[in-house]
Amino acid sequence: MLSQIGYVALPPEVAEKVHHGHDLGEEERAMVARLPAIADHLLEGIPRLNAIRSMLTRYAKRRPAAAAQDPVALGGEVLRLAIDLDVLETAGTPRDAATDTLCRRNGTYDPAVIEALVALTGHSRNEHVRELPIAAVRIGTRFVDDVWLKNGTLLVARGYEVTRGFVERVRNVMSGQIREPVRVVVPD
Repeated sequence: MLSQIGYVALPPEVAEKVHHGHDLGEEERAMVARLPAIADHLLEGIPRLNAIRSMLTRYAKRRPAAAAQDPVALGGEVLRLAIDLDVLETAGTPRDAATDTLCRRNGTYDPAVIEALVALTGHSRNEHVRELPIAAVRIGTRFVDDVWLKNGTLLVARGYEVTRGFVERVRNVMSGQIREPVRVVVPD
């Protein structure tokens, strides 16, 4: 809950840009880079928060290395992964696609933390998000996003696993009526 406390020092327009994942200018990036130090300063006088302060400092440094051996380092890694997941989801990336993206950032996160994310979300590291025309969707794939007809009618909700009946139903929809491409999770 304290990971964002330094943001109180940002001008509202910069905080808004950071929140929405918009590009920052050089001066704005410098402001954001100072946030961990600001958070540390705000928390330094509060008793029994030394481990929390260390985690906040650690997550900002982005140095995954044997975090499982040190609870403070592990906390920093978990916090960093949680924040990165939140940034992707806030930008509109569905949970499966966001998890897939984070899993593919080789060497960025401690492997133990990635495995915990995979276990928590039920994501399979053997799955890949693909954009396909609706005609290429096969039985067993799962939709990452809602699928809409061009007239605004929902065809199928995200998370739906394609069945034989669905494939037949799509064949009966007139060509060009579905918003394409669709994003699906495809098992390897």
